[in-house]
Amino acid sequence: MQSTLVRVGSLGRNCDYEGIHFDHESYEQPSPPSTIHPTLFSLEYRITHEGQVPSNRTSIEVYTDDSKINDQTGSAFCVIANEAITKTWKAKLIPANTVFQAEMLALKAAIE
Repeated sequence: MQSTLVRVGSLGRNCDYEGIHFDHESYEQPSPPSTIHPTLFSLEYRITHEGQVPSNRTSIEVYTDDSKINDQTGSAFCVIANEAITKTWKAKLIPANTVFQAEMLALKAAIE
């Protein structure tokens, strides 16, 4: 089965295993590697709204953070509007949670 997974997933080949057909096109393809080195990533490549905020809305910034140290996982975010912190949130997660799950939780909480 491992050999089948490698052939289908990594090599992009169709394969049969114990009467089951695996078509490589049915599986998600990996994203191409970034062409920009992280140290060269310019601020112009960030998601932007062209510097324009509708007149009935206040420009806000949301920052998320997460960490996992010695089986302690945490997640947090803060919102800044008009150069002042307007909302903060933090949560301690169970040790089984990954740092990636913590980040997704912070993003979800910030959106809500």
